[in-house]
Amino acid sequence: REVVLTAVRQRGKALEFAGELQADKEVVLAAVQQDGLSLYFADNKLKDDLKVVLAAVKQTGSAAEMASARLRSSRPFGLEATRANGEARHHLSVRLRASQLFAAALEKVAAGETLTPEEEHACSDGAREEVRVLSKNRRSMIEEEEEDDEDEEEEEVEEADEVAEG
Repeated sequence: REVVLTAVRQRGKALEFAGELQADKEVVLAAVQQDGLSLYFADNKLKDDLKVVLAAVKQTGSAAEMASARLRSSRPFGLEATRANGEARHHLSVRLRASQLFAAALEKVAAGETLTPEEEHACSDGAREEVRVLSKNRRSMIEEEEEDDEDEEEEEVEEADEVAEG
């Protein structure tokens, strides 16, 4: 074990040859702190371990792609991973990246900006339904505004026609 720890501390990707120690949290942490991409060789259980994956992401943002599907779909993980390394936001689940509110919050975090309490809430797993409702309401508001604009344009055209006729 000590020989493997020494090896992965010097070259993280040596984890590839660590055999059963690929499931040892201390060994994997040492490897990902040296080379985040060595997460690839970790046992799947450790790819679902927040501490291990965040250590990998801090070293290399693209290591987020190797995290478990559960973590990559988690808003709190996405936020923490982006705080650790802005590059991580590009390697989250498609569904998370598609959420406009969440994606906007990630961009702010990546830029080093502080989130408002409302934005923090939008990044919680409990906010998913709320975000869906807000997005649906936002789409409805935009559609209503577009209809109002069309009505106003029609009225202006009618008034212009009356003035031209009169």
